[in-house]
Amino acid sequence: MARKWRDAVSELVDLQEGYRTWLDSLPENLAESATAEALRAICDLDLSELDSVEPPRGRRWPSTSSKRSRPAK
Repeated sequence: MARKWRDAVSELVDLQEGYRTWLDSLPENLAESATAEALRAICDLDLSELDSVEPPRGRRWPSTSSKRSRPAK
């Protein structure tokens, strides 16, 4: 589980860097666009706290992927 956590955080950091590159390369006429606002929101997230978290060791929790509860219709 700790490996999955570190991999997920690493992926988020990589994605954020890609979005930063995209934001930095936007043309001037898009600087105030909805796209630029969304990119800024992503780039403004401080992911350093996630990187410093060490998940608990020990018992693994049960998989929820196959037994997701669905809302009643």
